[in-house]
Amino acid sequence: MSLFTPAAFKYMLEYDLSADVRRAVLLSIAATTRTVVVILERTRDVKDAVRRLAYKVIAEKIHVRALTIAQRVRLLRQGLSDRTGEL
Repeated sequence: MSLFTPAAFKYMLEYDLSADVRRAVLLSIAATTRTVVVILERTRDVKDAVRRLAYKVIAEKIHVRALTIAQRVRLLRQGLSDRTGEL
């Protein structure tokens, strides 16, 4: 049983200053309709490693049909124009 609720995970993804914490949460969070938005937001994280992991989590945990058309388009645009070019 996890000590953290989905709300706690969402809070840590949005507000924790540590990239390591955000990465750990991405690895642990369940992809649900309530958490998909905060997972998608991590594709715009300031740290490259967090952004890369967010794309990996999206690919592994979220079916493309679970995303709206707007979310899909934004995800593709962000990935293709990412400043590292490694996504």
